[in-house]
Amino acid sequence: MQKGNVLRNIKNQIEIVKQEKQIVKKYYEKKFDKIQEDNFINLEECNMQVHAVIPKKLIKDDISLSAKSLYMVLSNKANFKEQFQISLKTLAFEDGCSVNTTRKSLDILTEHKYLKRKKVKTKNNRNVWTYELFYKNKIMRQDKYKGERFWFYLYLVQSGIWASLSPREKCFYLSLRCLAILDLTSYNEIEETISGDTYEYKDFKDYEQVRKWDICIDSLESICKYSHMSSVNLQSVIDKLEKCRLIRKCGKYIQVYLRPQIIE
Repeated sequence: MQKGNVLRNIKNQIEIVKQEKQIVKKYYEKKFDKIQEDNFINLEECNMQVHAVIPKKLIKDDISLSAKSLYMVLSNKANFKEQFQISLKTLAFEDGCSVNTTRKSLDILTEHKYLKRKKVKTKNNRNVWTYELFYKNKIMRQDKYKGERFWFYLYLVQSGIWASLSPREKCFYLSLRCLAILDLTSYNEIEETISGDTYEYKDFKDYEQVRKWDICIDSLESICKYSHMSSVNLQSVIDKLEKCRLIRKCGKYIQVYLRPQIIE
């Protein structure tokens, strides 16, 4: 065989291999993208009203930011159950972190009395963990805990928004939720201009349940200090939360949305 023919054959083989690699690459990209999509609820199917009641103590506690973030994912699973089972892999996926980080966060939450864990045997004789939150929704809803809690809308976890945020972005948002105030007068003045939605003071309970946002007047340093997070390079954190329509920076104040702001 002539040298030129040999080179052509080699080039053809290389091109075939490249094409095969592209076919395999596209197949697995499509396959794993589908898996990722299937793990989160379709946005149209998410209920934006369902929420968990979170103790502010958790956000103020000097524990890792990742542990605070994971608690929100656990709250999503525990919303209607006293005890529940969930794999480490699923927890890690829904929190947007590694299995190793998830395992450490579970240890921290257990050590600091936010979570109970128990190993049980299934009918197939397999060992699995069951989880139970110390702070139950039905208890935290009682009036005596007013001021010590906030509503966390589970849409954030179910839609995949939570997994897309970093631990710093999540904890900055959670700090805002704890520190932001309900200001009915300001809310009425602003929303009347924007949407026409206003509430009478006698309807304060309705406003409290269905309001779109609160306002945070604390300094950025105070917000970070609340959840023991660094205040370095905060602009990227604020930018990401604004991009997800969870906050809006208004001068030195921050509007904090309880659910992502829906732009019509």
